[in-house]
Amino acid sequence: MPQPNENDTYDVVIVGGGPAGSTSGYILSKAGLKVIIVDKARFPRQKLCAGLLTQKTMRLICSLFNETVCSLLEKGIIDFESDYFEVFFRNRRMAKVHHKSLPFYCVNRSLYDNFSLQKAKGEGAEVIEGETAISTDYRKNEVVTSGGKTLRSKYIIGADGVYSRVRKEVFFESQNSDLWQRDLATAFELVVERKNVRNADYFPKIFYGYVKWGYAWLFPNKDRLKIGLGGLNVKNRKTLLSSFRAFLSALGLSYCAEKRIQGHAVPYGNFLENPVRESTLLVGDAAGFADPLLGEGIYYAHKSAQLASFAIIQEKVEGKNPGITYRKELGEHIYPQLIGAKNLRGILFSKFNSCSQYIALQVALGLFNERIVRIFQNEGSYSMFK
Repeated sequence: MPQPNENDTYDVVIVGGGPAGSTSGYILSKAGLKVIIVDKARFPRQKLCAGLLTQKTMRLICSLFNETVCSLLEKGIIDFESDYFEVFFRNRRMAKVHHKSLPFYCVNRSLYDNFSLQKAKGEGAEVIEGETAISTDYRKNEVVTSGGKTLRSKYIIGADGVYSRVRKEVFFESQNSDLWQRDLATAFELVVERKNVRNADYFPKIFYGYVKWGYAWLFPNKDRLKIGLGGLNVKNRKTLLSSFRAFLSALGLSYCAEKRIQGHAVPYGNFLENPVRESTLLVGDAAGFADPLLGEGIYYAHKSAQLASFAIIQEKVEGKNPGITYRKELGEHIYPQLIGAKNLRGILFSKFNSCSQYIALQVALGLFNERIVRIFQNEGSYSMFK
């Protein structure tokens, strides 16, 4: 095994350079810590994601990176916004919602992720691109890369996504694989040029009824449409792809089924109760932090990274144990939302056939339309369902 030298010793090694890893790199470097980020890809990279940002996400991004909605629009990071959306049960519209004060924003993840990484670089974080972290030793606080580097640090942050190697090696995922798999979802997506779609709408749409324990979507960007479908693996077995093709056909886009459809795993309620092992902390998808009802992950990537980074900074300034601090902050800011969303998902999806699920969703949207929108946009709180 390669031996580390003084130049390979850091305060924090971050595995993964997506929104979670880049946020940690940015915050920690800005605080004066010596940080390095390792990512297997070279940026800008392609990333499957619907790319819809809520108000709570936008507020967090702007406060973290000292940006505004206007500055992000000018930089092309945000390429579309809409204050109107519709909810369907198959082809029946159940709700149309117009909130001028609560627009949604769409981003191109390739540009967005590169923007976040450049922010970290700008504060002095070192970045290794195109190398995989092939092993992580939480006892020695060492990360070995595929390029032969051995990186030592006081802390390790695992931000390497839903298939996190850090989680597998440090948290012994194999011992809890059933728990992790039980709430793992798969999403299939397709991007279509808007010019190739007749009467393409300029607002987001969400569709229920095409998949069990999940939903389908159509999100517009400036020049493209992002079409997708996702649901719990254990509830859909091997039918998700055929369900997606049926959804495309219902939209009158069956010709798109001949195009290249891509799929990826999504955390959907399998968040870890304890994402800390000694001096290793997991953030974002690596810890399963994503909305168990609507699948939103970008907010939780940024937020968990912020909490983990502040916990490490507090150790440096006040001598507090970062693992204890991080878990405490998760218990206050993240877990109540994830638990509430998971409970609400159970209310809406469990023990319903197609007809009764339609009625349940119609009742929920009729009674709580305004409240649900504000919860999702973070004007309210999922914790009421905890």
